[in-house]
Amino acid sequence: MRFRTLACGFALGAATSLVSTEVVTQVVEKDGGGDLMQKWKQFALPGEYHERFEHYAGKWDATFTMWMEGPDKPPVISKTRVSNKLVFGGRFLETRMRGTTQIEFNGEKIEVPIEGIGFRGYDNFKKKYVQFWIDNGGTGIYYSEGTSDESGKVVTYFATVDEWQSGERDKPCKMVETIVDEDTVTLVMYDLTMPPGKDRVFEERSTRRK
Repeated sequence: MRFRTLACGFALGAATSLVSTEVVTQVVEKDGGGDLMQKWKQFALPGEYHERFEHYAGKWDATFTMWMEGPDKPPVISKTRVSNKLVFGGRFLETRMRGTTQIEFNGEKIEVPIEGIGFRGYDNFKKKYVQFWIDNGGTGIYYSEGTSDESGKVVTYFATVDEWQSGERDKPCKMVETIVDEDTVTLVMYDLTMPPGKDRVFEERSTRRK
């Protein structure tokens, strides 16, 4: 029975990308899946929370400020270009980032290319924002979950991260994303193992490209 339910769920997901909701409804109801149909509408279709991702769609210029050696050391500044688009029927926002960062090695400053890709969405079943991110800075996949304030303009994500640089595992962190205005978004990450005031790890400021 569990396999049948899962198979039907996957079939519904595939069908919605090919045919209308009315056709899918007829198919499920003929199979005696009226209750499943209602759950599909509730949990599998994009809704008001997904509509908020439309604000991020388009091309952006982003500046990253990273305190890699702690809050008392000079930060590393990176410039990137970001492209966002809605995918899978508006269920998810795909983000692609490309740019450069400057690192110091043996007293010499070197420009290093950086690139990454991520997806974010709103899980109707969990009632949480979800996202994952991968980039060429490591081999890990970073996953986080979050909730928004009443305005929907501030989303706070929580996650645990592994740091191969220091050898630390499962470090708790918090990321606060804020829609400042129509053309500006900020993202600040905090290391929750550090005392307040010294817990900021990086800050990203993105502006919509004209």
